Amino acid sequence: MHIDPKSTVPIYKQIVDEIRRAIEAGVYKAGECLPSLRALAMDIHVNPNTVQRAYDELEREGTLESRRGVGVFVADRRQLAVQRGAERRTMRALSGVVRS
Repeated sequence: MHIDPKSTVPIYKQIVDEIRRAIEAGVYKAGECLPSLRALAMDIHVNPNTVQRAYDELEREGTLESRRGVGVFVADRRQLAVQRGAERRTMRALSGVVRS
């Protein structure tokens, strides 16, 4: 992973972009565990809070999933699509009830 501390792009955004690229390139596959935030922070010489911020952003967008006490994993896109479909159906049903 290459991080440029002199870049105008915040370091956590660089980490997010690098992890996305690694997933797209097949370096990390669905269900695979990523390095712990402390290990990654030490490897790229940044504060662990910076890595946590990147992991949090990727988790919010559904790219990663955190399993307490186990680690951070690449989310299964198929499972994510099923969940989002269920969420859309639920929202449509609720909207119909609210309009009534």
